[in-house]
Formats: sequence, C-alpha cells, structure tokens
Amino acid sequence: MMRSGKLRELEQRGDVIAQRTLIEAPRESLCVEETKDQNEHDLGLDELLASDSMAAIREELLAAIAGAASIMILGESGTGKTQLAIAFARASQRDPIVRTTLGQSDDLNTITSELFGHERGAFSGAVSKRKGLVEYANGGTLIFDEVLNLSSHAQQLLLDFTQFGEYRPLGYQGREPKRADVRLISVTNGDISQAIADGRFRQDLYYRLATVPVALPPLRERRHDIPKIAVRYLNRTDVQTDWELASDVAELLRAPHLDWTGNIRQLEAVMERARNHARASGFEDSMIEAAHLDLDGDSPTGVSKPGPTAQSRDDFLPDGAHNKWEQLVDQKESLEALEKEIIEETLTACGGIVSRTARVLSVPRTSLISRMATLGIDPRKFGYHPK
Repeated sequence: MMRSGKLRELEQRGDVIAQRTLIEAPRESLCVEETKDQNEHDLGLDELLASDSMAAIREELLAAIAGAASIMILGESGTGKTQLAIAFARASQRDPIVRTTLGQSDDLNTITSELFGHERGAFSGAVSKRKGLVEYANGGTLIFDEVLNLSSHAQQLLLDFTQFGEYRPLGYQGREPKRADVRLISVTNGDISQAIADGRFRQDLYYRLATVPVALPPLRERRHDIPKIAVRYLNRTDVQTDWELASDVAELLRAPHLDWTGNIRQLEAVMERARNHARASGFEDSMIEAAHLDLDGDSPTGVSKPGPTAQSRDDFLPDGAHNKWEQLVDQKESLEALEKEIIEETLTACGGIVSRTARVLSVPRTSLISRMATLGIDPRKFGYHPK
C-alpha cells in the first residue's frame, strides 16, 4: 500500500503533468483526432502508392476501397502506416474519420465508456451522457493506432462489435442494443504473429480486424523511392519553394550502407536539417547539395550530428536568437525529464496500473497514455502485466 503522505506528494507533483495536459488536452478527454480537413499537407492515396514498390499494396487497397472490409496496416515504426490509414479512409469517403489509441486499460467500465460511451448516472461522476468512439465514427472510419496495446477486455468488446455491429453504452437500459456502421482500420508496428502466439492478442479478433492485411515495406527495401520521397517532403512542407536534389545527393540517399532504421520519419528529419543548412549557406537557389546532408555511414542510424557549414547560422539570425533557442531546447528537455520521472515514480507506486496512475496525477488516462508513448515509458516495466 502507498502511504498517504507519499500519495499527497505524488498528487502535488502531478500538477506538472496536469498543466502540460491542458496544452495537449484531447477532445472529451479521449485520445481522439477527427482527421477531416485537419492537415492541408496530408498526402492522398494516389501519391502515397504511386511508386512501383507499392504496386501490390495499391492493388489490394483499391480493390477494397468501395467495400466495408476492415484493414490492418503493419510495418516498422516510421513507415507511414497512420498516414496511409487516413489517406485510405478519405479516398473511401467514409466520414467522419476518428483516430484513437486506447492503450492497456485494466478497467472494463473505462474501456466500455471510451468505445461505446455512457449514460448519465452510469457511475459516480457521470453527470452527463457521453458519446463513445463508435458513435463518433458511425457511418465513417475508426482508426486504432497501436492495436497490439489493446487489453483483453478491449479485445473482447471489439470482437463482439465486429461480429454483430451492435453495442451497449455503459448504463444503457434500452431493450435493443444500439447499432453503428463503422469501418475499422488497425495500425501496429509490432509483431502480430508473435503476439497471437504469446496469447497477447486474440486470433479471432485478428481475422476480424485484418480482412485486408497490408504490410508496408521499410525504406531500406525501397531505396529507389528515397529521392522522390525526399523531394516530396521538402515541397509539401514548403509550398513556396520548388526544391530539388543535386544528382550526387540522390545517390547518397540511396547508398546501401544507410539502413534508415527510422524509415520515412528519419528521412524527413534528415531533409529538414538539409533544408535548414541550405538556407543558412546563403545560396539563393533551392538546391540541396551533398554538403547540406548529415549522413554518416559509421552512425547506427545513418545520421550524424550537424557539421559545420560555410557560414555560421548565427550570421543569419537576429542577435542572440540561436542562444535563446538552445536555452529553450534545454528547458524542454529538463521538463520532459522531470515529467518522465514523475510518471515512472507514480507508475511504480501504483503497480504499473495506468488508470490508477492517471487518477493520482489528475490527468485523463488517454492523455497519460499519449505522454507515456512520447516519453518511451512502458507500464509493464513497473509491475503491470495484462492477462
């Protein structure tokens, strides 16, 4: 048992988490993102699947686009799984599009409320009726990020829903269950086969969620596409400039000694820095040269720290701006370190139970799950092992 004094201390320190949550608070305390018209830079399905390396995936998805079959997108971190899920949902014109990360809740009522909603008075504190994810997405698409994190309770509820399309909100007293027409798209970078073999994921649910399974290839297996993806990113995020790659840059990006472990996400980070270096070098044109890249064959990630440029970046910044920026970065890292320390300490005290930890810190559970994912915190390392 955690001592009351310790609990009070954790609750007070939880104010740091609560203040940050106010900045990043998700709608209705759910980790939900309605993606319609959210990002003008999002790529369409045709753009994402235009290359020859994606031909088989393009054929599979185009065959499924007019139906209602569930889709499961597999692949390493950074390969663009969620982006593909959103693009497919938009191309299929099944709106609204709702994204969520349910995580490993240990509480059946919490999961039921998030998936299916609850009625007023369903439990202490339920002062109003609440719509669940399924109702939000009715007639459209529900995207589950990191589906392998679903608890056994969440998996059972989803299995029942996928079989019958029926659900009951928490506290619902109607004679007949409610119904919803929702296309499910699941996304994971985990090993689904191993999860099934280990008993962490239901095989019957897999067959329901993966009517159409899609495995995105890692970037190292589609090296021919890398220069095109790089230019696409530069021009998509800077629409005022027509960026190009020097011929030797294209060859460097395709070099076999670069493993691109971070996949497209890593490539985009490399190109963002290259663009910054190109601008800081003082040239007026929009050409990425080899000198602008931070590629290092000896680095395990294929990327090194930025090297010197022809001129100092401070020459192109207002007085003191570079130093202020570095101070801000240092402060952010310190705050995140403190945040991680508080969360891990509270998780330990709460036996790794996420919902209990969220209550102690006075933050929504789904917000806590999101921050834990960002900070690289695994609750299973703190004593919680889902059945």
